[in-house]
Amino acid sequence: MTAALLLGRGGVVLLLVLISIQAWREYLKLTPAASADRTTLVLAQALILLNGWWLWRGRWDVFVLWLPLTAVLLPALSLALQGRTQGFVNTAAGLCLGLLLVAWFPAHAAAFYLLPADRLAPAGAAGMLLYLLLLTECNDIAQALVGRRFGRRHITPNVSPKKSLEGLLGGLLCTTLLAALLAPWLTPFAGGPTLRTSGGTLTLPHLWSIASGLLISLGGFLGDITMSAIKRDAGVKESGTLFPGQGGMLDRIDSLTVTAPLLAYFTRWFVL
Repeated sequence: MTAALLLGRGGVVLLLVLISIQAWREYLKLTPAASADRTTLVLAQALILLNGWWLWRGRWDVFVLWLPLTAVLLPALSLALQGRTQGFVNTAAGLCLGLLLVAWFPAHAAAFYLLPADRLAPAGAAGMLLYLLLLTECNDIAQALVGRRFGRRHITPNVSPKKSLEGLLGGLLCTTLLAALLAPWLTPFAGGPTLRTSGGTLTLPHLWSIASGLLISLGGFLGDITMSAIKRDAGVKESGTLFPGQGGMLDRIDSLTVTAPLLAYFTRWFVL
């Protein structure tokens, strides 16, 4: 990640594409999408590469539509044209879900490089990416530690038995505090929105940083349980063995699949 940050947008996009390809391979082993023919699978992987291409070219307008549309249409059309009706819905839906989860959603981590650089002071796109990664990892760790120590009320016992309300609240608190501390150094979130009132204007300091911390904490939880549901359905605890003791690539990017798009769109729509 350090090397990618030093190389700029091209390095970050390349790293995310490599991560997505590895995560895609792991995903295929867990879902009915693997039953697709070789042509359809090659086509799906080509979509991942082209998704990275649009990011590298700085085409936000194409990026936000490219993979969602093609992930829905092309795999299904490929299967239909070959007359593969057996398990058609499960296979096509699995391909679509996988492309969005492992490629499009995480790729939003590089979308900060497509935003106006002068609006991302003081640390630019690299600062935003670092902010996203630090908060996402902090949230995962805080939820796990607080949940193990104080967890009593289980939220999703059939999906992720160790997830507790206490862990979720602990993650929310820690991540929001860290967001407020890091925002002045890495993001344009240090201030807040200015509201017009009858007596003049009112500025709400730290609102953006607090909101971003809450979004990342909740998003990380949702990404985690979504990936846990996929693994439960496949009957496995971990998606792979790429990282000894930590599982596979899917296990490492589960939270990022939701936190990356949430922070990217929050920044673009509300802050800039």
